[in-house]
Amino acid sequence: MTKHLPLIVLTALALAGCGGSDKTSADKAAQTDNQKVLSIYNWSEYVDPETVAAFEKKHGIAVTYDVYDSDETLESKVLTGKSGYDIVGPSNAFVGRQIKAGAYQKIDKSLIPNYKNLNPQLMKLMEGVDPGHEYAVPFYWGTNTFAINTERVKKALGTDQLPDNQWDLVFNPEYTSKLKQCGISYLDSAAEIYPMVLNYMGKNPNSSETADIKAATEVLKKNRPYIKRFTSSGFIDDLARGDTCVTIGFGGDLNIAKRRAEEAGGKEKIRVNVVSGGPIETDALRAFTNYEEVRDMTAKLSPLNRMGQPTDLAGACLFLCSPKASWVTGHTFIIDGGTTFK
Repeated sequence: MTKHLPLIVLTALALAGCGGSDKTSADKAAQTDNQKVLSIYNWSEYVDPETVAAFEKKHGIAVTYDVYDSDETLESKVLTGKSGYDIVGPSNAFVGRQIKAGAYQKIDKSLIPNYKNLNPQLMKLMEGVDPGHEYAVPFYWGTNTFAINTERVKKALGTDQLPDNQWDLVFNPEYTSKLKQCGISYLDSAAEIYPMVLNYMGKNPNSSETADIKAATEVLKKNRPYIKRFTSSGFIDDLARGDTCVTIGFGGDLNIAKRRAEEAGGKEKIRVNVVSGGPIETDALRAFTNYEEVRDMTAKLSPLNRMGQPTDLAGACLFLCSPKASWVTGHTFIIDGGTTFK
């Protein structure tokens, strides 16, 4: 896990949005004999196929379920206006401009009986991209992090001592040049990677300043020769097989990689843990237009009556980076001040 705290608390909300586009000719052809067909486009590995089958059986609706591994891939389809999908799952970083582009229909909340149970803090965060909550519904949230095959990393570095800031393993050429031999993998998405680099540099992860973007680009250029693969889904099997030793990815997917390594006999020793914070006082959160509302609601919901600070996450991160956590894996440490942000 990382000791660089703000990035850990950055969450990627997946949203269920209703597509407003016409059906493609292929989709129309599939709807034979007046059969009801629901076309869904979602992130890979996020819904169990058995869940889809159970839905089809219960409701008598045939589901066309396609997957993608990056927001950029999704956006390239929905902005055409003729994607053919009824429901899609963009992240909060992309959904705002897609709404403005007219990609989605408004949601009839009366058809969602459990809408009233949605987490109020998530709903507050959503107001910045979907004012009035007209087009999108929070579906899940997760953490972007990275996983280390500890034994192979130590062997490649020639030491048992890992850097205090373990993000050096993926962004500092002093380390990436040595780890090239065992394999480094990046997410194949600028929208996911750039905030990580900016945060690593001590800058606002949400910065759109030209100077900041150029500086982050220089960091990536220096490390580019040592990166084995750019992928937003293939890293699961790469890590599980031992084809890579350090992988930037989505927290849930990295845990899938850990399980697959165990199912293959446990040859590759992979530890994956996530520190998942509630709303934390960072530049990233202050960038939201409704920041003050989020801050006040967090203080109201927390038994500790205050907003979280980056230092509140430090203890958990230091523990996970230390030898004392060598037998801890597969867990999400929720640091949220006792609020409902779970």
